[in-house]
Amino acid sequence: MMQTTSIDWGVIAPLTVLVATGLLVLLADLSFSAAPRRLLYGLGAVGSVAAFLASLPLAGQTESTFGGSYASDGFSWPFDALLLLTLALTFLLSSLRKAEDGGNPGAYAALLIFCTIGGAIMAGATDLIGIFIGLEVLSLALYALAGTGYPRRASA
Repeated sequence: MMQTTSIDWGVIAPLTVLVATGLLVLLADLSFSAAPRRLLYGLGAVGSVAAFLASLPLAGQTESTFGGSYASDGFSWPFDALLLLTLALTFLLSSLRKAEDGGNPGAYAALLIFCTIGGAIMAGATDLIGIFIGLEVLSLALYALAGTGYPRRASA
């Protein structure tokens, strides 16, 4: 008989909110032919703050899910909070930028969110495969983010 593990959705709620935010940003960018940068960055900032609020009940507690492979504890929660607040600040500062550099703001916003998801997975992983998965999510999104600036003269 196969043993199943229960999933504690409260532990992965911040990641779930971030994934939903990333997909919402991609959908908004796809739906509108020229989605305003402030709309996409605003969605990203609101999503990162919502993920931070979803992580607040986990502060000071030790809980795990996926059979103990992912945990929210005294080590991972401060890193998650730092990543989420830094993401919100990045979106706010990016929306203040006036220059139009020809980049794709939807891809930029979504890739920032997925980089943050990878960092949060790494922070909460309790085994080596979880750390590897988090590193891969972070690095793939980061490589794609670096590649989006290739045709611009300023990125050379």
